[in-house]
Amino acid sequence: MIIVRYLQTQTKCIILASFFTYNRNMAKKDYSIEFLKAFEPFVHLKDEKFKIISETSNVFECYDLEHKLFFIIKNYEQTGRDGQVLLRVLQNPASSTKKESSSKSVRLSDLSKVFQAWLDMLDEYDKVNSFYDDPIVSAFADEYYAEFEFVDKDADIKPFGIKRILAIDSFLESTQQKLSQYLTEENQIQIEDIQNDITELRENLTSKSKKWVARKISIIWAKMTKQGLQFVKDFVKEGKKQMIEIGVKFLIETGKNIIE
Repeated sequence: MIIVRYLQTQTKCIILASFFTYNRNMAKKDYSIEFLKAFEPFVHLKDEKFKIISETSNVFECYDLEHKLFFIIKNYEQTGRDGQVLLRVLQNPASSTKKESSSKSVRLSDLSKVFQAWLDMLDEYDKVNSFYDDPIVSAFADEYYAEFEFVDKDADIKPFGIKRILAIDSFLESTQQKLSQYLTEENQIQIEDIQNDITELRENLTSKSKKWVARKISIIWAKMTKQGLQFVKDFVKEGKKQMIEIGVKFLIETGKNIIE
């Protein structure tokens, strides 16, 4: 966790920063208010657009979900002439025209704007079509995710309740076991990829938001759908029934339900 505090000297304000792993003894009051406000507009996007690295020697470190692009606050540099704190920011990509990384000084007051520009580039990567995308999986994933409707405003921040988490984990465990029976030489790579996605989902049920879980389930179902109608019948259709029984509700053709 980042601790940022100001110590008054005779001539200037010095920023001290140290990085700790997250623990229950730390709270947001251990942060600089200005630093918190800079990232406040993006809190709901954590785990949906990017992930924070807690164990690091940097002041702040986050990556896109594929861990290929990054935004890092390396350290503070000095206090500017106008009293503004300057931060050393490393980011990749440098811009929409330059894929390489960049290093630059950023005023703390401009941090929110700079971080937003980096997020905008992540969005552009998601939107642009390329030879390296799988449009079939993407289309199915979007279709399945569109069936979910969240009424609670904190669904992009808070996880499911522990009872539902345990039930979802049990459902995913049985899905993995059943999926192994469909493994062939032809689909081995695809099935193992789905198995890895399920494992990742199970490992993060207690630390990710409801929307993240729903998106991950949608991707898993999309990859299953691409394997053929038998997978749709045996896993997706059956999976929706079991999820409804668990209490994870979503929009279905027969009526309008919501995630609780």
